[in-house]
Amino acid sequence: MKKETKKFEKRFIRVRDLIEKKGLRMIHRALSDQYKSVLPHLKNAMPEQYDNVIDTMQSTPILNFYLKFYPLSATLAMMNRKQMLSSKGLQEDDFYMSFFSQKLHDLVATEAGERIVSITMTSKEAMKKAVREIITAGEAEGEGIAKIQERIVSELGKYISGNVGARARAIAQTEVISASNHAVMLAAKSTKLPTKKYWSTSGLPHTRDSHIAMQSYSEAQGGLNLDEVFPNGLMQPGDMAGDPAEVINCRCTLLTEIQ
Repeated sequence: MKKETKKFEKRFIRVRDLIEKKGLRMIHRALSDQYKSVLPHLKNAMPEQYDNVIDTMQSTPILNFYLKFYPLSATLAMMNRKQMLSSKGLQEDDFYMSFFSQKLHDLVATEAGERIVSITMTSKEAMKKAVREIITAGEAEGEGIAKIQERIVSELGKYISGNVGARARAIAQTEVISASNHAVMLAAKSTKLPTKKYWSTSGLPHTRDSHIAMQSYSEAQGGLNLDEVFPNGLMQPGDMAGDPAEVINCRCTLLTEIQ
């Protein structure tokens, strides 16, 4: 891999980190909206109805997060395209900014469905568990239904505040890697020139052994063709179609070079 590519990686990660910070605020708000959407209905429900009420929780806030967040990585796609073309003395075309943004928006519609469902299911199960714990605590103190209903509304608010933060960080981190590396692939394909891709752990600590192996493999191969799959089954770090065990909380970067 060229030295210029590694230097570019540092600039790329700095911009990616800024996008992740925006994503963190966005998903935090989306998760809060998702939880809070069922609180008014729980207030007037009987205990035996709580699970059914929670099951009405909508995935719309999460879908909207994806639709707004993924296009932000169009900036990274443009950075990558410019870097690749400039390495060959070629000119950039600003037309591609809107093109990349639309492609990343479309990616959500075609591939993000399973993740949106998973996040929503986790929200539902987490809230059901919290409600059961609140009911158990209320019953242990001899409280009646009316008091337990009050307790649920007040204590769920605290639960939401505590739960959302940790989940938001994990989701923002996972999704910025997915979106940014999809953006790199879009940029590389847009050049229509022979290109090799490399898996990079970016020198970050606590990296999966399998991802360290992907970096070593791609370097030993002198890079992979864009349509080749890495040995762990992913097209790039954060691949939406990949095994969640290989994707969640990944921090790796896809690097590309025109041959």
